[in-house]
Amino acid sequence: MRIYVNKRKELILAPEYFEKYGGVSNETMQIKDGEFTKEIEKEVNEAMQEIIERWQPKIKDLPLEALFAERQRQVKNFSDFETVLTELVEEEYGK
Repeated sequence: MRIYVNKRKELILAPEYFEKYGGVSNETMQIKDGEFTKEIEKEVNEAMQEIIERWQPKIKDLPLEALFAERQRQVKNFSDFETVLTELVEEEYGK
């Protein structure tokens, strides 16, 4: 996680390169890793875990078995297409 401060002295949290939360500005400076950034990361991780724990029961009750079975079937079929393609290419390459 990258932590920035903009020229208005607002913190910006960037978990991923393209994601930023907090104050936004074109002019920012990154706070390098240290005790301050470790504490913020710890609190962010704790907050995310609390959110997961709060919402997990709603997900547990969803009937997802058939959906995952269909997904697995389609992935297997997709892999089979890739195998056939690879065999065709190798056969043609070997001629």
